[in-house]
Amino acid sequence: MEPPPPVAEWALEVCKAKQRGIRYKITGCHTRIQNIVTNNLSRRDAEKHLNDARNLLGDLERIHDRIIELVDDDEVAATQNTQHLAYASTVDAASALVENYLLQRQDDNSSVVPETEAQAAARRALQAAEQRVREARAEVEAAEQAFMDLGGDLSALEGTELGPSDSVSQAGRQAPKEKESLGVSDQGPISVIHIPSKTGFPQD
Repeated sequence: MEPPPPVAEWALEVCKAKQRGIRYKITGCHTRIQNIVTNNLSRRDAEKHLNDARNLLGDLERIHDRIIELVDDDEVAATQNTQHLAYASTVDAASALVENYLLQRQDDNSSVVPETEAQAAARRALQAAEQRVREARAEVEAAEQAFMDLGGDLSALEGTELGPSDSVSQAGRQAPKEKESLGVSDQGPISVIHIPSKTGFPQD
């Protein structure tokens, strides 16, 4: 299997499709970090998600530079710059959250608490749900690529993208047809419930 072409060879529509996927992932990293800090969860997980967000931002910057090379409309370029700065700010905010969280817990002892059966089941369910989200995102990107290969234009889809500050609840307020196409039930988004550790100590 041949390796994919470098970003410098991507067409504009390919760049925009990849850009949407990476922006979505950056927003997800920030949301998970907020949940960790709010619920006093694992410091290692917070650092992992921050590292992921920083790597994604590096990918996003390369794609952004390529898009700026390809567009010939000053207004489009200005919009791209503004949106890119918003996602860079999201990563900066995540970094500040993690750094402050580590400082707050620097005197905490590392704790390894055995999982109860219920906690293990909840963790497996969450991992399975996250995997389904990743698979759905991959299917969307594959469909976009196939659409572009057939000469389709994705520009009409740009207005549907959620920004970095949009919440899951906003996505849940989509029209019924949109919900159906995304596989979201009318019962609303699934909430992730934090299960405290058995000892009551914060996880590490």
